[in-house]
Parts: sequence; structure tokens; C-alpha cells
Amino acid sequence: MILGFIPLWVVFGLAAAILGATWLLIQEHFKAPGFAMAYWNKIVTALVTMPFALFMGFPQDPLFYLFLTMNASLWLISDIILFGNVAKHGAGVISRLLPLAVLASFVLWFFFDPALLQQYLSTPVRSALIVIVLCATVFFTTRLKKCEVSWSALRSVWFVIFAAIIGPILIKTITQHTGMKPLEGAFSYVFCEAVFMLFMWSIYYAIRHPVPFAAMISRQTIKAGLSIGAICGFSVVLGIAGYSYVDNPAFMPAIKYLDSVFILMFYKITGRKETADVKTGLAVVVCAALLIILKSGNWNF
Repeated sequence: MILGFIPLWVVFGLAAAILGATWLLIQEHFKAPGFAMAYWNKIVTALVTMPFALFMGFPQDPLFYLFLTMNASLWLISDIILFGNVAKHGAGVISRLLPLAVLASFVLWFFFDPALLQQYLSTPVRSALIVIVLCATVFFTTRLKKCEVSWSALRSVWFVIFAAIIGPILIKTITQHTGMKPLEGAFSYVFCEAVFMLFMWSIYYAIRHPVPFAAMISRQTIKAGLSIGAICGFSVVLGIAGYSYVDNPAFMPAIKYLDSVFILMFYKITGRKETADVKTGLAVVVCAALLIILKSGNWNF
């Protein structure tokens, strides 16, 4: 804990949210093609994390690499679907659907860790309050952007939501098989994942050519990739490390969704007009604070 009462998973989650908001704002500025930006992002992420990973070493447990491959494969498919549907349905619609995964991840994890369920049942009032706060977090996060969500959009991104449900569970499982300190394991994970995704995306590009080669090597794309890559890479590292300190993986996305609130704050400071509901954003912050209090205090009820 930091200062005796702030859990490390909160510190890592907040740092990841701030960095996440930063790279989203940079991409909003450059407006680089989705696939091209993602590809360059992974190139820079691999280069930035490589020295740390080589110095700290790599996990020896084969299960680490099995679960890493499974998780990276999820995001490979999910990202391709996501890129297309953001352009088709808009980022606001997608941002309203993804928070739904938090509750599903929260419940599903208990099937993997029945002992944790017994711990939660031993403090029923506290556990009920945590569930209520999680539900409120999801509700208010989905209300930040007032975009209509059509059934066609839901059908189009069902795999993205599925990945958002399973991803945190796989990441939490991966952190249990590193045999290393949280940050060491996180650097190894992010580097290995970036290399794997680059390899698979290269094959995909050679077969499908999702964007013109000129767009892949344009000055705008390279600037966006170089600017975003390091920030995004460290954001993911901090996020992965945070999973090592939390008992249920659903809590990390609940904290990292504060990136939307940080973006709203940036818009407010810079005087940019934004259609998002500021009061709803404040409600998300309150929910995050309540979740931290409920999880960090020694409440025996």
C-alpha cells in the first residue's frame, strides 16, 4: 500500500488510466488509420519494453506463454473488429457497450477462484456494497456518451465484448504464472505480446491488406505510432502489474475506465465543447472512490 491506505492496484490502475487518456487524446489529434496506428504502436511498445524484459528475464512456466498466446489471440481478432466498427458505428457507441464486460468478469472469476467467493460470502454486507458500486460504475460509464446503441452495433461487436470479459481473467491468470515480481512479469508479458501480435498482424496484412501501404508508412501514421507507442506500452505494463495486487480482475477495468473522465477534464480545461455528461463523469469518480474504500478498508461486515 501507498501511504498506508492506498492499495497498489489502485495506484497502477490510476496511472494506467491517465496514460490511457493521454494516448487516446494523441490519436484523436493525429486521426491515424486504426490498423496502421495499432501496428506502429506495437512496434514502439516492443522496442521500449525490450531492454526491461531482457534485463529482468522471462518467466519459465510454460502456462505463462500458453495463456499469453490465448489472450493475445483474443485481442488480435478483437482489435480488427473494433477498428472497423468504430468507423461504422462511432466510438461513443462502442464505449457504451464495453463497460458491460466488468460485471460478467466479476462473476465469472469466482468459478476460477471458489475460495475467493467464500471470502466474499463471509462479509455479505461489504460484498453486496461492492456489487452495487460495480453496477453503478457500469451504469454511469455507459451513460457518459449519449449515443443510441442499435442491435446491429451489438451484434457487430459481440466478440469485442467477449474479449473484454475474458481478457482480464486471462491476464489475472497470467500474473499467477510469471514466477516474478509484478512489474518484472508485466514487462515480459507486454514485450512478448507485442512481438506475437506484430508477427500475426504481419501475416494478416500480407493476406488481406486492410489499409494501403502508403497509409502504413505515412508521416502522420509514424508520428502517431511513435508518440503513442511508448505511452500506451507503459500504460499496459502498469495495468498488467496491477492485476497482481487485486483479488478479482474486474476491479482493474473499473478503475481504468476513469480514462474517460480524465479526457472530459482535459476538454474542460482546454475549453473544448463536449457532449458528454459531466455530472455522470463525476458519478463515475465517486463510484471509483467508493470501490477503493470498500476494497482497501478492513471492513468485517
